[in-house]
Amino acid sequence: MRNSIEPIASAATNPRPWATWILSALSVLSFLLAGRVALVGRWDNLRWFLLVGDAHAQEAVGALSAASIDEGEWWRLLTTLFVHQDFFHLLINVSTFFGFGRRGETLWGSGRFVSIYLAAGITGAVFALAHEPARRVIGSSASISGIMASVATWYFLNRRVLPPNIVRTGIRQSIVAFAWLMGWWALLSWLGGTTFHGVYFLGGALAGVAVAFPLHAQQTLTSPTRWAYWALVPLVP
Repeated sequence: MRNSIEPIASAATNPRPWATWILSALSVLSFLLAGRVALVGRWDNLRWFLLVGDAHAQEAVGALSAASIDEGEWWRLLTTLFVHQDFFHLLINVSTFFGFGRRGETLWGSGRFVSIYLAAGITGAVFALAHEPARRVIGSSASISGIMASVATWYFLNRRVLPPNIVRTGIRQSIVAFAWLMGWWALLSWLGGTTFHGVYFLGGALAGVAVAFPLHAQQTLTSPTRWAYWALVPLVP
């Protein structure tokens, strides 16, 4: 078994979290494309688009709904992870992800990190559609929840090789970050203007825990068969 503390020690030599940057940039790019669709010839609606959003534009750039799945547009399970309702939806999710995602990428490595992000997001979308088929599912909240849950699980799985204070701190910070994200969306939902999909967060978090186990084995084992654990990740969604 490899030394699981190595990712922490390598943080200083791997300061550029490329996957975190790219995933954040995709969310921003999707929002800009939605703005182009919504505002072409109607720039006087900019304030409305930033504060409320535009359902047609979100649909155009990849938002997910039960109707789109019925029409065979399964690719929306992926694209909807980068579609956001309005500017504040984008700001809260991207800033939270950028702040916490760098830690997750350092611990898991870029490839495993992206796998968690996608598996958690798709699973959260499936949970949300199953719970409320009439609503559109958009945003990266499930993916972010999955990353946070996977980081807490990483510390738990490495508790035998890490100092207890580091394990406790890592798990506590993951829980606090998850509560921060949930709290923001619960508050905004209560104030009005957005909808809090608790099931979306829950599905992402559960997927983050589930995929952490095979990915931890793939990360720490030295056996040539360790790569087979990658095959378990797509089974979660």
